[in-house]
Amino acid sequence: MVKMLGLKSLRPLLFDILWVYEGVTDDPYGEFFIAENKSLQKESLSQDYDAKYWRQRYSLKDDIPSFLSDAAETILTTGKYLNVMRECGHNIQVPMSENSKLMSFGSNHHYLECIKAAYEFASGELLNLIKEKYDLMGKLRSIKHYLLLDQGDFLVHFMDIAQDELAKKPDEISVEKLQSLLDLALRTTAAAADPCPEDLTCCVERTTLLKRLSTLKDLETGETVSDGNDLEEPVSITGLETFALSYKVCSSSWHAYFLFYLILSLSFLVPIFYIGDPKLR
Repeated sequence: MVKMLGLKSLRPLLFDILWVYEGVTDDPYGEFFIAENKSLQKESLSQDYDAKYWRQRYSLKDDIPSFLSDAAETILTTGKYLNVMRECGHNIQVPMSENSKLMSFGSNHHYLECIKAAYEFASGELLNLIKEKYDLMGKLRSIKHYLLLDQGDFLVHFMDIAQDELAKKPDEISVEKLQSLLDLALRTTAAAADPCPEDLTCCVERTTLLKRLSTLKDLETGETVSDGNDLEEPVSITGLETFALSYKVCSSSWHAYFLFYLILSLSFLVPIFYIGDPKLR
């Protein structure tokens, strides 16, 4: 009886080992304290900027074992990092030496140190993967130049040469012509030094910028986005109100797009995104 109770109490740790060291769940009876929502697919990230994949594909249940409650968030995040790399074809496993096995803890709560070590390894591997293989800093540098207008002379030139086209109504504008003019502006200004100018594209939205911002605000606050015009559109809008720039994060690799999207949610990367970082210049 005592042996059976002991094995039952260790069951959460058996799930932990697979999740924390490999980013895999094997829980057919729903006993693990991390829930998996299989209806959410990573492919949705390329179509919906507000996709819930990262936050809701894997989440904590309410019934977390008391001795793991303080480490539950770390356990969840560690497995997510490993799972992200696995989904992108990089099967990374946390090294499990004799001194770092979760099952070897004693009264000193050694398992907390094991979980912390696994978290640091997984987060470091994911960061290195995105920085080295998928050129995170280069992409951020380009975004700074183009979308934050660190080198905004290309936009001034573009607005001058595209003035006539942008003065038209949205349904009369030729997006192909705008893209051609944008490419010309990129080639003849300081932006020409960027290694990936072809990743910057333009489009004409169906609504104005203010309407789009209002919609984004509703999504962020969880309010229902209605079709009604809470924010009245101008009677007549032109390309000046609906023109938008778009930056393709990764034109050649879907995996890189997936990783770059998810990296925006990783708290340990926040310092990198500081716009004053000299590495982004």
